[in-house]
Amino acid sequence: MRRTVHRAEALGAATAELARESIEERFQAIDRDERVDQLLAELKAKKKAS
Repeated sequence: MRRTVHRAEALGAATAELARESIEERFQAIDRDERVDQLLAELKAKKKAS
């Protein structure tokens, strides 16, 4: 019984760790996308001004 409980706790902890990393990666991807959008808008503005 203890083994089962310890295994379940370990699996829960591992799952939480993987989920946290995944969320961090998603935020980084969003930041990159926003930066790309910003650069694209700047390029379009420069092209219009020319």
